[in-house]
Amino acid sequence: MKILHVIPGDNFTEGMGYKDNYLSAINSQDGHDVMILSSLKTWEESAIVDAPPCDKIMVNGVRLVRRPYKKCINDLVASKLRVLDDAYAIISSFKPDVIRVLNPHNFTLPIVVQYKKEHPKVKLYVDSHQEYYNSGIGFLSYWVFHKFLVRRMLRSSLDQIDKIFYCLEGTKTFLQDMYGIPEDKMEFFPMGGVIRGDDERQLIRKRIRQAHGIGDNEVLMIHSGKMVAQKRSVDILKALSAVDSSMFRLILIGSIPSDMAEILTPLIEADERVEFVGWKDADELEEYIIAGDIYLQPGSASATIYKALCGGTAVVVAPDIEGYDWFMNGAGWWASTRDELMKVFKSIILDPQILQPAGGNALKIAKEGLDYKKLARRLCE
Repeated sequence: MKILHVIPGDNFTEGMGYKDNYLSAINSQDGHDVMILSSLKTWEESAIVDAPPCDKIMVNGVRLVRRPYKKCINDLVASKLRVLDDAYAIISSFKPDVIRVLNPHNFTLPIVVQYKKEHPKVKLYVDSHQEYYNSGIGFLSYWVFHKFLVRRMLRSSLDQIDKIFYCLEGTKTFLQDMYGIPEDKMEFFPMGGVIRGDDERQLIRKRIRQAHGIGDNEVLMIHSGKMVAQKRSVDILKALSAVDSSMFRLILIGSIPSDMAEILTPLIEADERVEFVGWKDADELEEYIIAGDIYLQPGSASATIYKALCGGTAVVVAPDIEGYDWFMNGAGWWASTRDELMKVFKSIILDPQILQPAGGNALKIAKEGLDYKKLARRLCE
């Protein structure tokens, strides 16, 4: 089977642990002929840059084709419309059986829809990750781009789209309110992770913890990402500093923006229980999370939370992120402020055994609905 992943507006980056990387790689491992058609946008360290156009086979066997945006008035307009140059010719040449388009707010989608009209046996899925916190921000974006242009385009394409996937309840709400998508056209298709066997997880846990001198009886907490103010990294460090216990160890993974360095660096250096290890690639980050007892995400949403669940690691997440309720049934704790985090830490000091069932529940939830192998194979049904 030929499977095409179209990524017009997001920043596909080789080697990253994002949904597109996992789904396409697993499709390839399962023996399918897989292509990613992407824009030039990519992450380079902590900045978005333009990669050169390319047509190559990546190390995982997936073909990557990068194309610039088609010229339209000026570069700003072109970057908003996100029409990949030569998209129809590339799709026609590949002859896909299944097409997954990441997010509907791009005007490469009508080109894909036109191909589907001419090849009705093709399965077409649109995988939306939009929510009100990351889309439709500002008057023009909300009313002109999303509510008028994208809404009209998407609703006129519904007959040709087999399903519109949503990854969170907040995404479902956005699709219904902003675009008027009927519920029977939508399907839950979450972000997920790779679930390793028990023996492999134990080996990873032992190796990472030994490398950092962390004992079996110590509680290892992991916090990762670009540590902007919204990540609440400061609250984590202040909450930990207020808890007088040698039980805890905290490893910070990612990058510290210059405007946060003067706040975060003194807090890190003042606490010998804290270690900042810098940026790690997707596989390394996953292993650190597996080695941990708790993954801390008290601030903005991140797909990394699903790596934690798939690793059998208990989680701490912000209560104001819509759609996390379905996996927070026994997998961890809600907390977003310094005081709430302190309360979680103190409850663990009183009864460290509460971590084991929380991690077990996290893994159970992951096996039921977050396994990328199952999600990748859903595209082939």
